[in-house]
Amino acid sequence: MATELATERLKSELNVFGIEFQSDSVLEQLHTFGIVSALDTDDLVNSFLAFHQQSKARSKEKIVTAQDVSRFEKQSALRAKEEIDKDPDPGMQPEFLTPQKNSASAKSSTVFKTPTSAHRPTKSTAASNKKPHGSAGAGGNGQRFNGVGSPRLDAYMTDRISNIKPDAKVKQQPFNERNNQGELVASHGFLPDGYTWQNLPRATSTVKISIQDPSSYLTEQYPLMFVKYHDVAVTLSSSLEELCEEMARQYNIPKFSAPNVIGETCYTCGRILPNPDGLNADNLWFQTSGQFGAAMCRLDIGMVKNCALFPGQVIVAKGISNGKVFSASEIFTGAPPRQVELALPEKDTLHILAACGPYNLAGESQPEPLKDFIGYIIDTKPDLVIFMGPFVDETLARNEEFMNETTFENQFKSVMHFIFAQIPENLHIPIIVVPSAGQLVGMPVYPVARFTMADCVENAVAFAKSDVTRLVTFIPEPALLNINGVIVGLTSTDILSHLNQHELRWRCNGQLADTAGHMLLQQSFYPLYPSMIPSDTIAQKKFAKITYQPHLLIAPSELPAFARFVAGTICVNPEKLGQTDSGGCFTRIFIRTADDYHSDAAARIAADVIRI
Repeated sequence: MATELATERLKSELNVFGIEFQSDSVLEQLHTFGIVSALDTDDLVNSFLAFHQQSKARSKEKIVTAQDVSRFEKQSALRAKEEIDKDPDPGMQPEFLTPQKNSASAKSSTVFKTPTSAHRPTKSTAASNKKPHGSAGAGGNGQRFNGVGSPRLDAYMTDRISNIKPDAKVKQQPFNERNNQGELVASHGFLPDGYTWQNLPRATSTVKISIQDPSSYLTEQYPLMFVKYHDVAVTLSSSLEELCEEMARQYNIPKFSAPNVIGETCYTCGRILPNPDGLNADNLWFQTSGQFGAAMCRLDIGMVKNCALFPGQVIVAKGISNGKVFSASEIFTGAPPRQVELALPEKDTLHILAACGPYNLAGESQPEPLKDFIGYIIDTKPDLVIFMGPFVDETLARNEEFMNETTFENQFKSVMHFIFAQIPENLHIPIIVVPSAGQLVGMPVYPVARFTMADCVENAVAFAKSDVTRLVTFIPEPALLNINGVIVGLTSTDILSHLNQHELRWRCNGQLADTAGHMLLQQSFYPLYPSMIPSDTIAQKKFAKITYQPHLLIAPSELPAFARFVAGTICVNPEKLGQTDSGGCFTRIFIRTADDYHSDAAARIAADVIRI
């Protein structure tokens, strides 16, 4: 509801100046950019109004299209990057780049114990306490993955930092003073008659967690930094050919031709190539597979009714070529994976809670949102709880007091010990632990191997003697699981935000949730290429593949939450538990067996996203 009100206000204020939007999806795109860039409505209106008056001065066109918003995003990012490159006054840096000790005492906890009670960084006027955002001493993201990752991540994190205005007036309630606890943010489906989320029936059978496809399940850490360019090229070409063959079977495509065959309508296949300035319908290129010499060809989508494209996407295009440009009349953007019937035992149910880190507020070591989440678990007693990383927030690296007194590993073990003691040990509720790419503990390269009990606690032997070991399931990132006959896809990587930044929507009126459909149609948890995070392309093809259509897909993101039926799957974005100063969201899910009125998976799954 809050998101809808903010969107309506943005629309009404721009309408005062005669600016109208081509569709609601364009307005949502602009509003999403404001959220990611930490701009309030006034700042966003002023910035976009100045851009619009300049760009439309000649044509005097007042209708805003998706291409206009994309150009505004790029121009804003370039301007912010130029300001960062000029080495501005340190006093103008964003607050979270300024590690400072807060004079206020941190809230203590008798349950969760850490070596220190770190405090939220505050804005400082002393230039001597400032550190460049890329320096190792400041814990900056620019240096964290050197040696094991990709420089693209450094550029991505720099862009994220530069898009946050130092004087942004973001008004948020303190966590302990918030009044929106339990607010319903997004919803799909309904509970059975006579039930509420507080009195749902427990599963009659034991919760069984198994691997849906062992061939695509990462069981141990793979060797890094030994990948050859030739092997990467072969991997990309083979994945392209496999998906194109699948599309040919599902869409009855007779054969594929090279994109330079002149004079006849044909089908060709390829992978969308990235553009340094972002995808543009006027300068769009794709690359064919090795079967056709891996040739690059320009793609004209002027005659295509509608489509949504992004770098790395495998497509099949129907059209005609003049030898240099392939003019498409129809584009196929993927094929759904193999489908399996939802096989929950007869007259049984499954109640799941899931949350994604960070589990603390920015710069604080005390996980206040996690404590509230566990309180909700105690009240509702679900059948299964899913904890997704990161478990150690990167903002702690900018807190000097925390960095001087403890380590990321100790903080991680404190959080995990707290979770294990509260949920499996006291409540005897099974949990699933999912790591994250870019985490501050373990290997930060995607796909990520699963944790072990020795990684999570100081005395793993003591835990092994209790029921905790039996009730805790460690899985890799990402993973496709079978939980009591329900296929569940889990990924803690913010692929939705990455796709949203690079996606080109051509004559589309889709919503933010439609971005999740790319993962299903491309049969990959991370279909974007080049990747925006440190990743291993060869391991990604094998272990980040969606080989079966999930009934439920949980993909947390910094973008606004949603719970929707997309491309045959219930897709849920529960946001992050500690996403803002006033806390974030989590999701609750209820799955029931089939009956006379609810036979398909979409009708049998109810999902809510709730404010912590």
